[in-house]
Amino acid sequence: MSSSPSSASTLWEEFNARRNTAAPIEREFALYAIAKRLELDMSNVDVDLSEHLVITDGGNDKGCDYVCIDPDQGQIFVIQSYISLDPPLTRDPKLNKTHQLRQAVNWLLLGDFTNMRPETKSIAELVRQLMENDSITNLEFWYLHNQLHDTNVNSELDAIQNLGRELIEDKSTATLATRQVTLTEILQWQKTLDD
Repeated sequence: MSSSPSSASTLWEEFNARRNTAAPIEREFALYAIAKRLELDMSNVDVDLSEHLVITDGGNDKGCDYVCIDPDQGQIFVIQSYISLDPPLTRDPKLNKTHQLRQAVNWLLLGDFTNMRPETKSIAELVRQLMENDSITNLEFWYLHNQLHDTNVNSELDAIQNLGRELIEDKSTATLATRQVTLTEILQWQKTLDD
């Protein structure tokens, strides 16, 4: 059994060593982060998440790249991702990606289904149904990236979190949170898993 990464940079190396290079790196990084968050076996992560992770990235994606729905655990993760081609942990992430995450909150919780791609419409319908039935206890909106943790991003995410909580206040008992997910945070999840 290989040892766990000791730093965020070695975590990035581990990710790159195990990822499917034929698949988009953003998708692979989203799978990796979700697997660490849900404490899944990394050797079987593609199988474990195949029925939960929906790729919504593309034209008219409403600011949402990936949605992971785990109805058994009552959790939904909505992910806006950014992978910089610069070395990891060397620069601030793109702040404009938080604006896309704000769009994802509005679209998923309140948006009109008109002009939606069929796959994004079906995801929005499912999420709203699960929320209305109180089948979801935890709803998280992530800005996932491989760069430095940024306080400006956190400020934007706090505002988005407040908006999201207002939108579901009378519709669901779920907890809604926003999160800046960096290599450092994923490493902390790994350390918790190892303890």
